[in-house]
Amino acid sequence: MSGIRQIIGVCPQFDILWDALSGEEHLELFASIKGLPLASIKSVAQESLAQVKLTESAKVRARSYSGGMRRRLSVAISHLGDPKLVILDEPTTVTV
Repeated sequence: MSGIRQIIGVCPQFDILWDALSGEEHLELFASIKGLPLASIKSVAQESLAQVKLTESAKVRARSYSGGMRRRLSVAISHLGDPKLVILDEPTTVTV
């Protein structure tokens, strides 16, 4: 199963974000689940936030994110670890 987690990324239609975690914390959590080296997790999280233009909101709790920000964070999570396959379920859908 860990091998599968390393080569596949998934962005579900309905986000799987926790309101109490920040964008940065989400990326660090999912990076560790994906098995990224501990020494690189912080830098990978910062790079991912920059790629989806959430750097300024890195430490803001997800409960405060707009629908579009939540979607961008979910897309960033799905791309952690540079997977060979990314499954995007309606990536432009914004939930209210």
